Amino acid sequence: MATLHDLLLTGRGALAGRGVESPGREASRLLAGLVGRSEAALLAIDDQEAEPELARRYRQLLARRAAGEPMAYLAGEREFFGRSFRVDHRVLIPRPETEHLI
Repeated sequence: MATLHDLLLTGRGALAGRGVESPGREASRLLAGLVGRSEAALLAIDDQEAEPELARRYRQLLARRAAGEPMAYLAGEREFFGRSFRVDHRVLIPRPETEHLI
């Protein structure tokens, strides 16, 4: 069975070269969201074995991100003007430039 560290390495590789700005960071953020921990806490438990269902769901998220789906939709939230908003495919993602207008 793969460890969380193994999944992170797989995730970084899956996103590298796919037009993803920060493959390591985004792979870490996706996995942290699935395990319900912060990215920092994830590093502390990266030797923990990953359940097959967790690995499957993680691979699905990686494939969606590699295909160009916005990170905010995958994470289910986006910070805007100091607040966190829930987002999905039905809403527009708040853009940083809009904060300057406000």
